[in-house]
Amino acid sequence: MTNLEYISSIGLAVLFRAKKSIEESGGIVVIANLRPNVQKIFETVKVFSESLFATLHHADEYLDNYLEYINKKAKEEKEENKD
Repeated sequence: MTNLEYISSIGLAVLFRAKKSIEESGGIVVIANLRPNVQKIFETVKVFSESLFATLHHADEYLDNYLEYINKKAKEEKEENKD
């Protein structure tokens, strides 16, 4: 989103609907590399606060940790179902 210079309320609504749909399907939304003025808008709205990352590197770290958590949970559930 490096090239995003402005986002309107309509743009935020579209992103919110997409986020909701993705999360309902078990996915997550990651937003990175926002310009400072656009990041302020996202921070003010607070709908995407857990999805905002300063850089793609930070987003990658978050996603790696999330994947590790999901794999751990799946392994635990598999072990519980064996008994």
